[in-house]
Amino acid sequence: MRKILLSVLAALAVLVGMSAPALAANAEETTVVQGGMTDAPVAAQAEVAPEALPSCAHITYPGNAGYIAVQTSPNKVVAWGIQMQPPSRSAGRWDVDTYLNNHKTTSGFHRTVGVYVPHGSIQARSGQVFRVDATLVSVDGNTYHSVPNNCRVP
Repeated sequence: MRKILLSVLAALAVLVGMSAPALAANAEETTVVQGGMTDAPVAAQAEVAPEALPSCAHITYPGNAGYIAVQTSPNKVVAWGIQMQPPSRSAGRWDVDTYLNNHKTTSGFHRTVGVYVPHGSIQARSGQVFRVDATLVSVDGNTYHSVPNNCRVP
C-alpha cells in the first residue's frame, strides 16, 4: 500500500510543482485518517466535526475500496487523487466534485475511463476547508462513494 501511496503522491507532486526529493522527505509526515472510497451507502457515512479537521498538508484517507490522497504545496495549490484497491476497480464512470469552504471548484472530474487515478488541483488560501466528493460506478458492477474527508488548507 505504501508503494502505491508514494506513486500517487509523486504524481500529485508534479501537479503542485514539488520535486520528488521534497515529496520523499515529506512522505513520512503524511497524516492518515480513515475515510477514502467505500462501498458503504452514503447514508451510513459519518460527518467530520469542523473543529476536528486535519491539515491538508499531506493526508491520506483510506477506505475499504480505495483511498483519497491530498497534499498542499508551499504556494497553496491543493492536489488530490483517488486510488482504488485493486486499481482495476477504477474503470467506470467517475463523478468527482471538489469544494473549498462548501463552494464547488473547477477541480472536478466527470468522465468514463479505463483503469485510471482521477486527480486534480486547485489554488486555495490558508484556512479554507477542502473536500472531495466522489462516486464511481465501476465496470465491476459496484458503486463506490467517498466518505467525509474534509481538511484545512495550511
